[in-house]
Amino acid sequence: MTISNELEQSKYQLLDKLMDECQTTNDFQQQELAINQIVTTILRSRPLCRRFHGTPLKGVYQEIYDRAKEKLIIHLYTYLIDFNEDENFNKFKKIKQLEPNYLYQLQKQIFQQLLDDDLLKKMGLAAQNYSVNSELRTYALTELIKGIKLSGRLCRPHVSKFSSSLYPLLYEEAVTETFAYICVNIDLYDPQRGNCKFMNWVNFKLDKLVLKSYIDYQKYAQHEVSSFAGLEQIRQPVNTPDLWQILQEYLTQDPDRIFATAHIRNRPDANFSSITLAKFSGKSWEQISDLFGIPIPTLSSFYNRWCRRFSPLLKTELKKYF
Repeated sequence: MTISNELEQSKYQLLDKLMDECQTTNDFQQQELAINQIVTTILRSRPLCRRFHGTPLKGVYQEIYDRAKEKLIIHLYTYLIDFNEDENFNKFKKIKQLEPNYLYQLQKQIFQQLLDDDLLKKMGLAAQNYSVNSELRTYALTELIKGIKLSGRLCRPHVSKFSSSLYPLLYEEAVTETFAYICVNIDLYDPQRGNCKFMNWVNFKLDKLVLKSYIDYQKYAQHEVSSFAGLEQIRQPVNTPDLWQILQEYLTQDPDRIFATAHIRNRPDANFSSITLAKFSGKSWEQISDLFGIPIPTLSSFYNRWCRRFSPLLKTELKKYF
């Protein structure tokens, strides 16, 4: 068992013990203490407002933590009251509520309910207060992006304009670019504009970037000219291996390991060999995107760029057979 699993098991054993204490004691102070310990234990795995290098929370992060804690306490008090009133029903409820999935989902729901525009705005303004490129600003921006994701307040613009298979790809790319924009340009946010709504500023940018993603997609789709096309013009003599078979074998063997070393940043599996072989096998960009979990514009741009660079080498290899 890994250390992580041991810690998880220990945590849930503690929760089980504390819940039993709440349900068996008639001492209100002991119940109150146990409930607070339960909530503190649950919040150790909170999805937001983590401490910065172990320092105490402050400002909006402390506010969010305190409000989440209060809601969890109220939830548990309600649960205990229900238990005392209807023991048989809540024996099943107790088992369900102590499952890890339930606890994590409960946390997520509570934080999601809390993260209104006002709190997200405070998180954005908190990030503005820290120096550019400082560790504290990085921390604040990371918390802000997590908060936006968790809040469920990102819009989904222009859904009806695109197919159900294309839109998720465009949207994913646009969301990524929106978060990057926020991190670089948080100081441009003006709380006095956009009806004073922070998410109006975020969603306005997201709206524009969905359309930009489509324009980029069209550009790559319309102008994707494989540098291998010129190879087809080479006359293929009779009784020679198939042209594409030669290329496939060469890319697969990659004797000098040059094709595998050309890959998308931080994704050595998404290299020139694997992407090109996927294209040769007849897969569409949508299928390749699903295969690697990488947006189409990123794949297409990478593919076209390296096709141009490797074209002389590949043509030289092919000419050996003619």
